[in-house]
Parts: sequence; C-alpha cells; structure tokens
Amino acid sequence: MSDSHDPSLPISEWLSSLRIRLAVKKDLRAMEWEGAYQRFRGVYADVFARTRRGMALMWVVEQPGGRLLGQAFVQLNMSDHTCANGKERAYLHSFRVRPEFQGRGLGSAIMNHIEKDLISRGFRELTLNVAEENEGALRLYRRLGYQILKKIPGKWSYFDDQGKLQTVIEPGYRLIKMLKEPSSQSSAVS
Repeated sequence: MSDSHDPSLPISEWLSSLRIRLAVKKDLRAMEWEGAYQRFRGVYADVFARTRRGMALMWVVEQPGGRLLGQAFVQLNMSDHTCANGKERAYLHSFRVRPEFQGRGLGSAIMNHIEKDLISRGFRELTLNVAEENEGALRLYRRLGYQILKKIPGKWSYFDDQGKLQTVIEPGYRLIKMLKEPSSQSSAVS
C-alpha cells in the first residue's frame, strides 16, 4: 500500500478510502508522527483523559493499513467559555494533516465531518485559533466559512515529554463559524 495518493485515482475516490474516527488510546503515539510531535505527548494524554470525561473529542484520519494522516481535537467545555461552553460552542485545536497530503481536500473533509458531528450533539458554534503566519490554514478556514473574531496574542504553555514547561508565543486570530444543519451533500470520507 502506497503512502501517497495515486495521481490516476480521482481525489473523491482516494478520500472515500480513508476513515475519520474517534481516537483510541493506541493512537496517541501514532499522533506523534514518528517523533515530530513527541513533545506534545502530555498534551495528547491530557486531551484523551478529557475525552473519557465527555469534555473533548479526538478525531483521527486513518488510511487503509492504519497510518494516521491527520488529526483534530475538539474541546466541548473549557474554563474559557468564549472558546467552548459545553452547550452550544466548541473549540477546535491541534488540527493537522501530514504535509504530503495537504491540498487534496482532506482538511476540508475533516472539518466537514467534525462540524456535522457537533451539530448532531447540539452545538451551533465552532471556534479555533490560527497563527497569523499559518496563511494556508487561514485560507482554508476562511474558505470554509470561518470569520475572524479578533486578533489574539497566542501565548500558551504546555509540559513537554520531558516534563518541562514550554511557553509558545504565536500571535494569531480567533475564528468562529456558526454551524448549520447539513444539506443533502454528504462527506466523501466516512
């Protein structure tokens, strides 16, 4: 099984061969992408623990053979209710698609899947932050109907895989989308 999209295969057919599903514990190490994101091991474990309490969702995209091509985490309830309030507003973060699979519709398919799931759970708004330097992600979100709410300083902290506190400063934007009931269109990825 090739790790890349066969250019002779239509994108919609390739997308339909992938599976978007909720993460299980064994996915946590695979989300590190061969060590590239090992520093977030504790973050992943914390979010996974929140899924067990019904406060978060961890989505992964898996290709036949089990390799993870993407991920996105959704906080359903947070102490900052401007991001997620547990009722109508959720917050998306840690959204990524492996670089070699970007620009093929996978990011849009993941977002569409998450939005439909949130609507089915009664949520009506999805917020997210994007770094101002991440122009590709900002273009994707804007194309999908997200609006900029405000500029943010983008300062956050986490404990890395060595237990050391790391502080990140990535100025950016808070975006929001008002979620609507899905139309008759269906997502290519199940």
